[in-house]
Amino acid sequence: MSVQALFAGMPWTFETFPEYLDAVERAGPKLNVAVMLGHTPLRLYVLGEEAAERDASEPEIEEMLAISPPGTPNSAGPPPPRTGRA
Repeated sequence: MSVQALFAGMPWTFETFPEYLDAVERAGPKLNVAVMLGHTPLRLYVLGEEAAERDASEPEIEEMLAISPPGTPNSAGPPPPRTGRA
């Protein structure tokens, strides 16, 4: 998807996932909407550039859990072990 399409589709008035959900609701979608908070954006938001360099600390995991939608299972836990596949 192009950046132009992203900006045209919805005003970017949010920073957190709950704020995003509020923005979707305010927009009044005419179709069914399903959203997902991926692990990578969550880690990037909390750990910044170090997200791919190291494991999250306990306080960082707690922060990820705090900003994850209620009922999101294991959203901020450690990633699964790597299998060695490319």
